[in-house]
Amino acid sequence: GKGSPGGIVNVVSKTPKEESAHQWVFEAGSFNRKQISFDSTGKLDEQGEWLYRFIGVNRDSDTQVDYVEDNALVIAPSITWRPSLDTELTFLVKYTDIESDTAAQFLPIYGTLFPASNGEQIAHSTYSGDPDFNRYDTQTTSYTVLGYHQLSNNWSMEFTGRITDGSADYQQAWTA
Repeated sequence: GKGSPGGIVNVVSKTPKEESAHQWVFEAGSFNRKQISFDSTGKLDEQGEWLYRFIGVNRDSDTQVDYVEDNALVIAPSITWRPSLDTELTFLVKYTDIESDTAAQFLPIYGTLFPASNGEQIAHSTYSGDPDFNRYDTQTTSYTVLGYHQLSNNWSMEFTGRITDGSADYQQAWTA
């Protein structure tokens, strides 16, 4: 599309599964990046009438730009109730807390893309803002309900409902 993202992103929620599965991922990378994530799913009872899933991510990371962090905490529990083979109801909660900055530094074209008059280049890591002032921190909590019921061999119905509460603390200073 012609929107600012330049396309459409299909986001599919991870829902509880009957087969038990557990995954831990530990990551480390450039710019002091450290991340731990987990995903656990399975039955809560022997019959499989109740299923659960619990997902979490905790990231502590710098970026290529000085003073700009990429820290995140995500917690996403969900539960499914299957009272019969024809009916399923899933409740999902997702909490996201991100601490960062915009990383848009508005550096001059000469010294970055083209050589400066003195021949020097501005480093990619240059931060032109105020690290004590700039921030782009967000918190989002969403509650989702997914419902499914098989009416007959040919007919079924589905419904989805979501409520999202989000906030952003955004302020930025840069050189002109």
